[in-house]
Amino acid sequence: MTRTMRLVRGTKHESDFTSVADVSLWHSVNAAWETQIVPRSNRRARGGPDHLVDDAVLVPLSALSEADLVSAMRSIAGCLGQPLTTPGSDGPQRLVPRDAVDAKRNSLSGRFGRGPFPLHTDLAHWVTPARFMILGAVEAEPGAARTVLVVPPALTSGKWSTVRDGVFLVSNGSRSFYSSILSAGRPFVRFDTACMKPSDAQAHEAECIFRECLNEAESVEIAWQSGDILVIDNWKVLHGRAKPECEAATRVLLRLYATERR
Repeated sequence: MTRTMRLVRGTKHESDFTSVADVSLWHSVNAAWETQIVPRSNRRARGGPDHLVDDAVLVPLSALSEADLVSAMRSIAGCLGQPLTTPGSDGPQRLVPRDAVDAKRNSLSGRFGRGPFPLHTDLAHWVTPARFMILGAVEAEPGAARTVLVVPPALTSGKWSTVRDGVFLVSNGSRSFYSSILSAGRPFVRFDTACMKPSDAQAHEAECIFRECLNEAESVEIAWQSGDILVIDNWKVLHGRAKPECEAATRVLLRLYATERR
């Protein structure tokens, strides 16, 4: 089942990932709101940030200048922990749908072009992916591609064991390594078929089972408006991109990662 979200509260989900550190995404983002790190003049809703699903929060703002949007995103990152830079970037990354021929070969855009992106963990090719991902909409026209969110559902013990035991080669150049989708004692899910290749038949089975579980889970689609900020716990929530209703519709997002507070 898919829901299109603007300002509707989500429901609670049971999860296998309950062993994470005690970090409240909702309260951290709400703190930025209440302390006016996000200016009142730019707020589009009286009720404050919306708790979409467990561990994903939408901050509805009116259209901001790009500089003000970046400032708000950094402030939220500071409430969660601290902003995290990625190699080759010292600030938020700019995300614009593009044709496959114009994108990096191994990127999602290079594989899928302007079409839908499969559900995935961002930075799954890192040994430990970034804890939080913050997306901000610089521009979003009606009909532009929506962001899809899914909280992986709880698995039966048999399925959990199969998924846990599937070993994948995680491609990261000279730093490639082997890992699994789930692991006992590990506080995050790792799933990105763009960089994870099954190493054997058991891993293929693990991928099939996990995909089936995701297909059966409730999903949320974010219909972007300019100024929106979406905060996701990247360890717990998978995200993807839906097919745009209008391929000509402009959508420009900024992406920033944050570490958890220690």
